[in-house]
Amino acid sequence: MKTITCLISLVTMLSSVLLAQHPFAISSSVKRGQGSNASLPFCPPKSCLYYAGDFDSNNPSANGLYNADSAGTGEGQVWVGVKPAHDAIVTGATFNECMSPNNGVGVNPTPFVIQTGIGPGHAGTIICNTNGNATLKYYQSGDVCNQESYSIAMLAKSCRLKKGRVYYVNLLPTYEDSTFGALTDVEDKPAPNHYGWKIIIDNSYFNSTSFGDVYVPTWGSSGACSGVGCDAFSIALTGKQKK
Repeated sequence: MKTITCLISLVTMLSSVLLAQHPFAISSSVKRGQGSNASLPFCPPKSCLYYAGDFDSNNPSANGLYNADSAGTGEGQVWVGVKPAHDAIVTGATFNECMSPNNGVGVNPTPFVIQTGIGPGHAGTIICNTNGNATLKYYQSGDVCNQESYSIAMLAKSCRLKKGRVYYVNLLPTYEDSTFGALTDVEDKPAPNHYGWKIIIDNSYFNSTSFGDVYVPTWGSSGACSGVGCDAFSIALTGKQKK
């Protein structure tokens, strides 16, 4: 496993200055509401099913993980575990990523896939394989990079999820150059601006043919992030659900 996939290592590709702590140092001074989704542009109140919460650079475990299909840098997928509290139909998704400089939205349509049954070293079963026209919008400023919301407002095909079942979701920014992004984690308890379904901790995986990883757990000392954070990730899902 190549440590370049971890945000702490990726910083050397983004800046000539390596910070001693919090290498992506995303500012936590930006206010976006207190415990509600009222100010989350990618997860509006009427359709927000789940938002795991904001990245906090002041947390000693703050980290992130490579999530992109980049012609010049490689391909890697973070499969994020979610567990719906109700039967739901997913129609949109957002991954908050720390992007490389001079980036823009990648190749559209952008892939969005959901699996069940992923485990260490093996893929699961794809239950929804779709895509959509993604947008890239600023969300938080940082000393080394900006965290941006990579969002699909409307998927080409909606995805149906069942209450209480664990699913693994991936939205994959795709580039024909060396642009890439790192999906940022959520380590604060409670998570800033968390909304909707309960966060499931330590149930996400990293998969990459480019970096030689086959569904490696993101968490733990032997995980893709080498024991630093990556317990949950800053993603959002939109749609509707039965209550």
